[in-house]
Amino acid sequence: MTLFEGVKFAHVVSAIVAVGTNLTYGLIMARSANQPEHERFALGVVKTLDRSLANPAYGLLLVTGIWMVLRVKGRRRPRIGRWRTAPGRWASGSPSSS
Repeated sequence: MTLFEGVKFAHVVSAIVAVGTNLTYGLIMARSANQPEHERFALGVVKTLDRSLANPAYGLLLVTGIWMVLRVKGRRRPRIGRWRTAPGRWASGSPSSS
C-alpha cells in the first residue's frame, strides 16, 4: 500500500466514523424524547460522542482531504468553477448545456 492509498483509506474511514456518529444523535435523541427523565443523560452521551469521535474524525477528514488535493501534481485536477456548475449557470442566467 502506498502512502497515498493509506491516507485515502484514513480519509474514507474518518468520513464513515464522523457521519455515522452524527446519525446516531437522532436515534439517541428520539429514544430520549419518549422518556424525558433520561434526556439529560442522552445529551451527555451526544456531547461525549461528538467530542471524542465526530470532531476528531472531521478534523482528520479535513487534513487528509487537503493533503490529497495538494499531493496530486501531474494528474488532471477537476475544475470547480462558478461557470462550470449547474447552480453557477442558473445563478448567472446562462442557458443550460442540454
